[in-house]
Amino acid sequence: GFSALLSGFRYNYGGFSYLGDYTIFWSSTEYNTYSACNMYLYYDDSNIYVNNYTYKDYGFSVRCVKD
Repeated sequence: GFSALLSGFRYNYGGFSYLGDYTIFWSSTEYNTYSACNMYLYYDDSNIYVNNYTYKDYGFSVRCVKD
């Protein structure tokens, strides 16, 4: 079982958007010096989507996993 709060995200200029609509999680995969991969979930969709790169100065959620 996995659940997530639909926390939206923070733009690189400081504004917030999409609270309750979707959430984006950073991946540990770096694309290059300025960007990294991420995964996102929509409120009305059970799929997990992957984005190949997004600038690292955006504010996304982080999920900690204990081994």
